[in-house]
Amino acid sequence: MLFAAAIVFSFVASQVVLGQADIPCPYASLPDNVVHILDASYCPTAGRRCIVNKRCQVVNASGIGAFQAVGSLKASKDMELILDGKGARVDLSTLELPPAMAHLAFWNFTKFHLPARLVWPPNLTTLVMDYCDLDTIPSNLPRTLTSLDISANSLQSNSELRALPLLYPALKWLDISLNDFTELVDLDWRQLTRMYVWILTGQSFTLTSGLGFNAKLKTIHNVMLDPAILTLDLRNLVLGNWTMNNDTFKALNTALKPNSTVADSHVPAGRNGIGYYYYDTAIMSSPTTCSTMQGQIQELWSDKRFRDPGFNSATFQVCVLPDLISIAESGWWSTEFVVGVSVGGAALVSLAVFFIMRRRHLKAQRELAAIQEQYNHTQTPTLTTSEEEGLDVKALTLIRLDEHDLAFERKLGSGAFADVWLARFQGEPVAVKKLHNARVSLPQLQSFVAEIQLLSSFDSPYIVKLIGAAWTRPSDVKCVMELMAGGDLKDYLHHHNPDEFTWHD
Repeated sequence: MLFAAAIVFSFVASQVVLGQADIPCPYASLPDNVVHILDASYCPTAGRRCIVNKRCQVVNASGIGAFQAVGSLKASKDMELILDGKGARVDLSTLELPPAMAHLAFWNFTKFHLPARLVWPPNLTTLVMDYCDLDTIPSNLPRTLTSLDISANSLQSNSELRALPLLYPALKWLDISLNDFTELVDLDWRQLTRMYVWILTGQSFTLTSGLGFNAKLKTIHNVMLDPAILTLDLRNLVLGNWTMNNDTFKALNTALKPNSTVADSHVPAGRNGIGYYYYDTAIMSSPTTCSTMQGQIQELWSDKRFRDPGFNSATFQVCVLPDLISIAESGWWSTEFVVGVSVGGAALVSLAVFFIMRRRHLKAQRELAAIQEQYNHTQTPTLTTSEEEGLDVKALTLIRLDEHDLAFERKLGSGAFADVWLARFQGEPVAVKKLHNARVSLPQLQSFVAEIQLLSSFDSPYIVKLIGAAWTRPSDVKCVMELMAGGDLKDYLHHHNPDEFTWHD
């Protein structure tokens, strides 16, 4: 009887083992350089992170150690997390975040890239991407953000900064220090007000709102700030010109004091520093340039009593533009003359302001449209989990390209189900065909995969060459082809007459 029970138990146990073996590891198809993956799905302790290999076997139960990819962390109980790339290139194509996470930091990544289909936690408010080798701000960030730290990168685009308040309306705190900005121009930052300190996974680090340590930054022009601002970090800035309107000048002088504090329950001391940071700061403005704009050189923060010794003699000279350009009265002018000049001058100024503001508005619209189109190409067809699992892309494994080497530039054309983009692969121009993100079904995606597989079998100098396929998830598959610089046959026939054709009828 015991022997029979042992046989039954052995059979059941073998079926359990076989059943586990039959479940494919989701990390098996990661690139060859990936050996270890940070994960929370296959760990011995529920809710904790560990490190697994590409067969989903645990190699480090503590979760402390080197990894080349981050996988599913959905089972983790972390509400706050710092991911340290240790200066390496880390694959995030399989990243899944815990739904309850509120604060997330990426630190010290090389060629940092967020997957287009990343699902953000619904209540994520703080995002840090420091030392992440960024030269552009990722476009697929969560709209719930109230705090964004993108310091210590290679950012330099004003148009991306200009779009931030529109893309993230709840944003209150921003850190762009240690970047490559040379100027900050025409930015409405009146919604940015606050400084925060967060304690993340046992590690303390301070998020200080600021512009400081931008060694290349020389000009600030028409950056609007609100009287509710609490902190402005200007450390190590050497500015040759700072032009602001009168409202911003009043807001900075009124709201910000040096070496002030405010109650903050997030820090052990219960209080935190606020105000303006001024160490090794130099701000000068050209009187001649300021005069041409009808402005006046004024000293910002003239009250130096509460600055630290060694910095209490520095003067910060800014160009302040008046709220209204008026014409001073003179005793010998008649009332009619004054009225006539005032009305005419006001009309001219209003007309000039209208054209300037209209030009800036159109420019901002164009820049925002370009950003929106670039954002749209990152969006992928929306499928359910079961549909995603039903899409088979194994046939494309041999021609798979690293999506990090693919840089989109502009849309070349659009059809009923797909767009064609001009892009660069490893620096060379290519054409990329990508299905629309909304009007695509699973059969159409599978047909697209079959089309790419068929193209891979062609080898002829008279047929456009397939470079390969790229994807972060199966539903995100893209077809990368040789670029026809002269357009397609239809374009050629349209722009040439029969006498120019080099072939015989």
